[in-house]
Amino acid sequence: MPSVRVKPDPVSHLDERQRAELFDVLDEFAACFSDKTGSCVVVTHRIVTTPQFVPKQMRPYRVPVAFRSEVNRQIRELLDMGSYARQSVRWRAPSSVSPRSPAACASPATTGT
Repeated sequence: MPSVRVKPDPVSHLDERQRAELFDVLDEFAACFSDKTGSCVVVTHRIVTTPQFVPKQMRPYRVPVAFRSEVNRQIRELLDMGSYARQSVRWRAPSSVSPRSPAACASPATTGT
């Protein structure tokens, strides 16, 4: 059940009644929650460009040492799940790493490449 996996710190500001209500909702809609990253198939989109459009080249930069192990772990996880594939294309963007305190979020910071 999702409520069993919730750590106490992120919900410590709630009183006992509010925590019980939250856990009831989490358990009632357990099918909507997962520890794994998923994808949204509700909406599709496409980016239309002109034939003369050239993507902006961004200079790559190093991930700070403090974040490297987490960034590598998340990239491996995405590769293993098939949500991400190594590609050699002109569209590139630097990684975005958002550090968060453990109390601010129960899941690790997200990254994108």
